[in-house]
Amino acid sequence: MRRPIVALAISSVSLLACSNSDVDPVGTSETENPVASEEATDGATNTPTETTDSTAASSGGTPATTVANAATSGTPNTVKCVRITDFDTTNWFIVNDGVMGGRSVGDGYLDDGVLVFFGEIVTDGGGFSSLRGRLDGGLGNADRLRLRLRSDGREYELLAEDVESENRRVTHYTSIEAAGDGWQEVDVPLTAMESRIFGNPVDAVPFDPRTATQIGIILSDGNDGPFRLELDWIDACGPGEESVTADQDSDGSEAATAPSTTPTSTTTSVPDPPQAFTMAFTGDVLIHSHIWRQAERNAAEADLDVEYDFTPMFSDITARLEAVDLAVCHLEVPVRLPGNEPSTHPIYGAPREIVGDLATAGYDHCSTASNHTLDQGTDGIDLTVAAFEEAGITQSGMARTPAEIEPRLRPFTLADGSTVDAALLSYTWSFNGLSLPADEPWRSALIDPERIIEDAETARDLGADLVVVSLHWGAEKVSAVTSRQRTWAEQITASGLVDLIVGHHAHVLQPIEQVNGVWVVYGLGNVLSFHPTTDEWPAESQDAAIVSVAVTIDNGAVTVAAPEVFPTWLDKGNGRVIRDVLAGLADDETPAWRRGQLAASLERTERVLGGFVPGD
Repeated sequence: MRRPIVALAISSVSLLACSNSDVDPVGTSETENPVASEEATDGATNTPTETTDSTAASSGGTPATTVANAATSGTPNTVKCVRITDFDTTNWFIVNDGVMGGRSVGDGYLDDGVLVFFGEIVTDGGGFSSLRGRLDGGLGNADRLRLRLRSDGREYELLAEDVESENRRVTHYTSIEAAGDGWQEVDVPLTAMESRIFGNPVDAVPFDPRTATQIGIILSDGNDGPFRLELDWIDACGPGEESVTADQDSDGSEAATAPSTTPTSTTTSVPDPPQAFTMAFTGDVLIHSHIWRQAERNAAEADLDVEYDFTPMFSDITARLEAVDLAVCHLEVPVRLPGNEPSTHPIYGAPREIVGDLATAGYDHCSTASNHTLDQGTDGIDLTVAAFEEAGITQSGMARTPAEIEPRLRPFTLADGSTVDAALLSYTWSFNGLSLPADEPWRSALIDPERIIEDAETARDLGADLVVVSLHWGAEKVSAVTSRQRTWAEQITASGLVDLIVGHHAHVLQPIEQVNGVWVVYGLGNVLSFHPTTDEWPAESQDAAIVSVAVTIDNGAVTVAAPEVFPTWLDKGNGRVIRDVLAGLADDETPAWRRGQLAASLERTERVLGGFVPGD
């Protein structure tokens, strides 16, 4: 049975490291794969599998390339392996060189528990395709990965990222030494990996398996043509406890006759400690011509190698975005097509740089379903999603494949090292008269409460700890909640499957209310835009908010505290900078003229969201 591949959440790994000293071992812990097996093959199960390898270490101390080729001289070295994936769930994703303008095509599917990674490499313009997945909790003290695979003989590499490298856009690589002659088990060392940025070698901190965030397989061997690699499972392996038989002492001699003192193995279920974290959400990012022209000036004045620089516009709010565990934006427009000038109302096409600059500003994810999603056609969707991949942040609301519009887990790591698996769903009320292609209706998603509830249920089945729904809805320039917004909110929250609703589109702030015990942020205004301040577009279109929520997950129960509103105001006359209203008013250095504008903006915001602003 073939199934397409989507997103990954690999189990965390803990390997017991012990030496030949007299220290008593303290035990080993493995985390079960969170998704139950439906199509296990060759007797594989979905729980982490432990194996002990009493093979000898090679003379140089480097792990042997394959299990069969392990050296037989030296001191026995015990290796403990934990199964991190056996590919019985649809939990991986593909990244091709299209993120850099290339033309290689890679894809994958599951065939009775075997993941098939295949496609064609085109070296003109790029030359790579990769298969990747996010890790939940690192690789413990593993010093190698063991893969059961069948290769076509091409030169594949293992890629890996950890917390340090991910923050610096560094990826670590090492060769997978596999011959193209049938199924084999191959050990791939995690030591001495080469560090690269966009394929170029760099000096970087060595890969740390304990904080690993992503693993994958990449083909970039410089050769055109088709490829195919089949994967049965992946184990993480490292130093483990030496095995002693029941009738031998640890030195190998016969044991004296005596009653067994081996304790009976017992398992005690210990609840996970509560997780507490914060999330922040902001309003529409709408790239009018005044905005992208300012970004063009910013880049020129700073003599940058890029054509547009939006980062100065976010500089005043970056501290608030970086203070939370997950910051989420709403990019209302697609990026422009190559060779085209940026465009604005009614058909928007933003400079590609906006996506990377959102990442630099501190955002981790953006919702993208809006009435302008189709403004640049399906090519615009492809380019926008690729830009997010290149920037290293995620999005939901646009899709290049049917799998990308389906609910996926978006893991993020907290300060205590624990991981939250969030499902961040995005929908819009309209595409401004444009229609999704008849043969590709999955390119984005319209608001349909029944569908949203089904998607939330799917997310829960995937293991989502938290479900947040972004809705592009409401009436433009109207702060009052519409009857349709209330009806949709009532239907969606009544399901009990959604933890928070965040809204956009009105271009002005809207109220925050609880519906069926769920907080609904109806509208966050425009965090970045340039609507003219006229009778048609009131001053309120310059007001927006960073809405922060504190979340606690305790034994599966999710509690979302009352949102806090940190007002923002767009300073149109001074670099189109998004001003932090409360910080500006608290700063004695703020000029009097700006203080007056900030105070007026705060007064307008409090008329809509009074009670949610700190200090009210």
